[in-house]
Amino acid sequence: MKFHAWILAFLIASCCSSKQSAADYGAGAYSLTGTMKHIPLEGGCWQFTAGDGSTYQLAGERAATLLVDGLRAEIIVKDLPERHTICMTGKSVEVLTIIKTY
Repeated sequence: MKFHAWILAFLIASCCSSKQSAADYGAGAYSLTGTMKHIPLEGGCWQFTAGDGSTYQLAGERAATLLVDGLRAEIIVKDLPERHTICMTGKSVEVLTIIKTY
């Protein structure tokens, strides 16, 4: 019995795992994979650098958990074109969700 329950749990987890995608968050949402960097400017600024070299300044409630120098993450964001910051080290985006960190 114990063995069958384990197999059933494994099959359910395998078939029903749902990796989030930008499409789940509506128009204008997109995913980024990159690294956080602390820049000692104006008392300290945070910059997210994507794999293609593009830089972003993260905003929103979820952004706070990413403020670790050297942290790599896969996130879903949307642009904040009206948001301007003191640091001006990248495009301003709101973090909608964090897919994974490593």
